[in-house]
Amino acid sequence: MKRPGRLVLPALVFTLALSGCASASRQEASGRITEVESLPPPAFLNTSPLGRELVLIGVAGHRRKREEAIQYALEDAARKAAIYHYVWAYFALREKKGLGYLDIDIAADKRLVYDEDYKKYTADLRYDSSADIFENRDLVMVRTRYAALAPVVDHHVSTGRPSWTEVPPQRISSYPAGVGYANPHRNVKDAVSASCEAAVYALVRNLSSTVSSSQTALDENGSFLSTRKNDTVNEVVSSGALNGFYVLEIWIDPSNRSVWTLAICSGSGGEN
Repeated sequence: MKRPGRLVLPALVFTLALSGCASASRQEASGRITEVESLPPPAFLNTSPLGRELVLIGVAGHRRKREEAIQYALEDAARKAAIYHYVWAYFALREKKGLGYLDIDIAADKRLVYDEDYKKYTADLRYDSSADIFENRDLVMVRTRYAALAPVVDHHVSTGRPSWTEVPPQRISSYPAGVGYANPHRNVKDAVSASCEAAVYALVRNLSSTVSSSQTALDENGSFLSTRKNDTVNEVVSSGALNGFYVLEIWIDPSNRSVWTLAICSGSGGEN
């Protein structure tokens, strides 16, 4: 695994930087909005540990063969198993403001590093084909169980909109917690994946962040020490390694299919 360099790329606000691009509701050729696809029930998306086993949900889009879609979903669950063992995350947000109303430039960069050979965990996943597969018109979900040193945590499935989407908890039981959010995507599977990754960044931000602010005065020719043009730069940078990153619950907003993810981690490794 190679650690990426520190780069800064364009984005808008912290939530937007972690969520990816939003997409409009799907429409038919006639221009009418189609009926929203059925979504998995809350109990299916409650991934609290079962005994000493992790519950990992894999997502995929439909393929020509159902078995192929299930395999892709299993590989996505295997990716989450790899991330559980180790993930290194980095993100930076930089906001530059001038005096003009539209004189603003916001940039962001984010990176995840984990075991790229994650498909090896697929063989260790177990699931019940009669109860652990959910499908709608554009989504296949497989709920798997993975034998590992599962965290002991007191968490119950939410009814209705979870309170943690409004007030993100800092800790659950004895573990640091984080909430990831993803705007609606054309395919729900992409929003689910983006929300999970956003939860990684949220945990790293909560555990290790550096905030800085500076102001530069330039004249119209770019010379210093003038008040004709003032640039204020605010920057937030976070990076660190997480061990035991684990999703406890996923909530998909039925009104627009945005996705929220509640996660914890058992340990962090700072700037590794």
